[in-house]
Amino acid sequence: MRYVLLLLLCLNQVAFAGQLDGDSYTGERFGRIQFVAPGHQWLMLDREYSGSNEFGGPVLDLKAVVPVGGIYPSLHVSAFKRADTSVTAAFVLQTSQDAVRQKGGLPAQAQIRAVNGKNIWFFEAEVMQQDKPARLYYLLLEGAQAFYALQTAVPAAALPELKQRIDELLLKVSY
Repeated sequence: MRYVLLLLLCLNQVAFAGQLDGDSYTGERFGRIQFVAPGHQWLMLDREYSGSNEFGGPVLDLKAVVPVGGIYPSLHVSAFKRADTSVTAAFVLQTSQDAVRQKGGLPAQAQIRAVNGKNIWFFEAEVMQQDKPARLYYLLLEGAQAFYALQTAVPAAALPELKQRIDELLLKVSY
């Protein structure tokens, strides 16, 4: 009986995990989202089950394969399930900016732009990373069932090139 319970627990975890296939990732736990890494520029690590609950959690970590400003930055993707209509993009952005402030960061005002016909909200913030000044770049995608937050922090000099790479990635994201 113990083995059956253990097997069911393992199958339950697998059911919530995303699917990696080369340079492609598909997650469905919080609503369907798919990333296709252009030109083998990102390594992907499925995080959809780790640290998650029914309302949200990590989805995917991407690590740059080609250095940006001498470093290999990571891009972390998390999801926040839309529990009801009171959870709006403005609410998620304000909550995220408040969290940055509480950790001593200075977020800029959020902006909005369209990519592939969908709105993406974003802001930058001055933060400390490993006791060194860095720039946080935070993007918010609004899916039908969830919001997806993408964030990274890098030295300020590396951010313009990293933003270009993220823009290329966003062109291949469907949600």
